[in-house]
Amino acid sequence: MKKNIMICLPLGIALSLAGCSDFLEPEPKGKFTEDNFFTNQLDAINAVSGIYARILEEDGFVGGDELKYEGCADDVFINSDHDDIDPQVLYFTIRPDNAGLANRQWPVKYEVVSRANFVLLNVAKMSRDQITEEIQNRCLGEAYFLRAFAHWSLYLVHGEIPVMTVEDVEKNNYNKPKNTIDEVLGQIEYDLLQAAALLPATTPAAEGGRVHKGSAWAYLTQLYMHWSCFDGKDAYLDKAIEAGNHIVGNSDYAMRPGVDGFRECFTLRNAQINTEVLFQLNNGDGKGYGFEFGYFWQPRPWGGYEWCFPTQSLVDAFKSGGTDDPRFAATIMADGEVVTAHGGGSKIFVADDMYNPTGCNYFKKNSQFELSDDGESFDTDRGSVAVMMRSSDVYLLVAEAKIRKGQSGDVEINAVRNRVGAPTKTGYTAADLVLERRLELAAEGRRFFDLRRWDRKKFGGVDIVALTATFGPNNEPRTFQRPKHYFFPIPQDQIDKTNGVLKQNPAYL
Repeated sequence: MKKNIMICLPLGIALSLAGCSDFLEPEPKGKFTEDNFFTNQLDAINAVSGIYARILEEDGFVGGDELKYEGCADDVFINSDHDDIDPQVLYFTIRPDNAGLANRQWPVKYEVVSRANFVLLNVAKMSRDQITEEIQNRCLGEAYFLRAFAHWSLYLVHGEIPVMTVEDVEKNNYNKPKNTIDEVLGQIEYDLLQAAALLPATTPAAEGGRVHKGSAWAYLTQLYMHWSCFDGKDAYLDKAIEAGNHIVGNSDYAMRPGVDGFRECFTLRNAQINTEVLFQLNNGDGKGYGFEFGYFWQPRPWGGYEWCFPTQSLVDAFKSGGTDDPRFAATIMADGEVVTAHGGGSKIFVADDMYNPTGCNYFKKNSQFELSDDGESFDTDRGSVAVMMRSSDVYLLVAEAKIRKGQSGDVEINAVRNRVGAPTKTGYTAADLVLERRLELAAEGRRFFDLRRWDRKKFGGVDIVALTATFGPNNEPRTFQRPKHYFFPIPQDQIDKTNGVLKQNPAYL
């Protein structure tokens, strides 16, 4: 069967490759078929661009929709105006028939899987007179990684999902039942191992935003730690340590030194890179709204939508050692603080001048300030980077695996703490590790999914029911039901489209 292929512009992804001296910015290609596409390496590059582009086109992966899962935990109060889709997730009242948030994300994520599959199917068939081995490997590695990323994003929300592979494309098998958890995670593992084998070790500065071996090893480490929290899966702790050790101590993926180095990770502009940021999404060329990442984190008087507020619980966690953790100042704005925009210029943050429902000011991390055209006001930097994975995350995952195995995680935890000037300790416990991930990774999309997997193992004394018992500045009650809310339902609309092939998660029947 002849298949149509949608190819999109890179949307800020720099795609110069070996043998190409300039960024490749092809004209929009529209629809192509296998008969008139994948005939040269520029076609392959364009097809990979189309995968990245779909991730950036909507909120399905990193924008306003995906960050709602931050509000399911205890660090971030989400105060958006999407009353039709948000409360069901934030208050754990979600059902198959009201899963509007997931219903918006589901087709976007599967389209990314589909685009990746077309690259894997067709680029692999290209002959050496059509594409060099280096570019072919790079394109295939990116497609494997991005297919894994899309499946992983779906898994985190729903657990058992249909896995779509090249074989399904070849057989025109698009209406599939769910795969088991082990099958889903096994496919993601396979894709990430393929990506790690095919991708280059690092991304050249001129190609910022493209994935590399470090990206794959980091997501493998994360995958193994989640997998290890299911019953009988402790063997994945060793795999997590093995994968993570490709990052730990590797100068190619070194953590940036000092609090300024920590802060630098969240002030990168489009296509800029540093060694610590292992996977990033570029927010376009600064001329449009892109996926609107920074808007949700910064005050409305300073150009934001002010949807995300730090909770008092998070602020207290930063002060739990008796003094502010050094990362506090890089994470949360304090009253009277001088805040500097990405491109220069500054303003004084006065809490009383802002809408502030939690009483805990605003997030500095993820906010993307720039001066407006008037040179005085603040606006949102539309050419900023969204950070998806950092090396410090991997260090802490390796430390966690070691603690779970009865070993010491001191080296890895101290490396994360020392780089910001936090004091060295010895004998870190599971509870220490839980706190360290909270402080290091606040507002980076980890907390809820960490709590969920820790609750399965009762790691570090985590009780997700207690930690999520209230929501917002008014302490509104909510009830997390275990094991039901370890995963959310598949939207009924998506099930209905399959004529009974796709079955609902049993907890929601």
